[in-house]
Amino acid sequence: MLGTLKMIMPVGMPAAVRVHALRALQTMHPGIVLDVSEADEPLTLLRSPFDIMLHLGPSPSRDGWFSRVLMRLPLSLVASPAYLEREGTPTTPADLAGHRLLAWRVAGRYANAWPLADGGSLPITPALLSANPELLATLAGGDGGIALVPGVPGLFQPPGLELVPVLTGVVGGDIALRALTPRATGADPRLRALIDNAQRLLARMGMA
Repeated sequence: MLGTLKMIMPVGMPAAVRVHALRALQTMHPGIVLDVSEADEPLTLLRSPFDIMLHLGPSPSRDGWFSRVLMRLPLSLVASPAYLEREGTPTTPADLAGHRLLAWRVAGRYANAWPLADGGSLPITPALLSANPELLATLAGGDGGIALVPGVPGLFQPPGLELVPVLTGVVGGDIALRALTPRATGADPRLRALIDNAQRLLARMGMA
C-alpha cells in the first residue's frame, strides 16, 4: 500500500485528458490513493497541505519547493468559422479591438494583455474573463468571440465544435505546466515515480 497522495490541479484541464491521465497513473501505481482537488489559481493554496501540485506559469520562490516543467503549452487565438464570417477575420492585432474577446485569467497574466509572438504584449479589453480555458474554447466554438486558449491543436476543442486559429504566428506564445512538491516531501520516491510517469504519459499523448 503506497498510501494517499493529495494532488491539486488547475481548473479547466480537459476532462478527457484528466480522466485518461488519472486512470493511467492509477494503473501504474495500483497501491496509491489520489486525493484530487481543483483550483482557479493553485499557487494560492501553497499553505494548504498537499503532496503534489500541478500549476501553470512560472514557479514560486525556490525556497521550500521542488518544481519541474512537465510540458510547455502553446497559446493561440481561436474562433468559430461562423463568428469570423459574421464579424470579419482580424488580419492585424489592432483589428482585435473590434471583436468580442474571451480572456483566460491564469497566473496573474493574460486577463488584460495578450502575448505577441515577436515579444511584448497587446493590451485588450475583454468581454469575458475566466480561469477555465475549456469554458473559453466552448464559448468560442459557440460563436461567442475570439479566445486565447492553451494546448496543442484540438486539446481544448470540445467535441462537435469547430475552431479555427486566428492571427497565427502573430498573437500567441507558450506557458509551462509544472509539477510542484514541498521540499520536505520532494524526495519521496512515490512522488518522483508519479511525476516521471506523468511526464512519460504526456509525451505518449503527444503533449510534451
